[in-house]
Amino acid sequence: MKNKIFFTLLLLILLQSCNGTQYDTDYIIEKYNEEDFSCLKGAFVNIRGGKHDDLLCLLISSTANIKCNPYIVKINYDSGEIVTINDTLPKRDCNGYFTNNQIKNFTKCFLKYKFQVLAVDLDGNVYINPGQQGHPTLLRKVPNSTPEDIKDFKLYKDKWYIRNE
Repeated sequence: MKNKIFFTLLLLILLQSCNGTQYDTDYIIEKYNEEDFSCLKGAFVNIRGGKHDDLLCLLISSTANIKCNPYIVKINYDSGEIVTINDTLPKRDCNGYFTNNQIKNFTKCFLKYKFQVLAVDLDGNVYINPGQQGHPTLLRKVPNSTPEDIKDFKLYKDKWYIRNE
């Protein structure tokens, strides 16, 4: 009985420590401090929902015009290949602001980082939410730029900001 309890506790500790390090703020900052995210410049990409029928749904929208509806991109979960791009709403509302080629490039770039949310504005400021759907929790600000939403963040370290809670 003691062995079962010990094994269960050990397993829980190992799982928790693995999960915690992947999305630890300091780890993210250290790993991506100098990363070039320019392949997503002007795009906001986030995962919506979970894996269904081996498909993952991405919403891809513009960081320059937040009033435009997103593209809905379904990708194969295992291969990362695009299955469909639904551009009905962006074409209706904003005359189709990204090409299919741009969407493919954004998707490829986004998938290599394994984040839930990743965006880069036109100035090069990077927004990240590593482990949850929703608003970006981290902002890597470039010098001589003041993002409109800077008030929603507080300085954490160097050029990194964390969302106010």
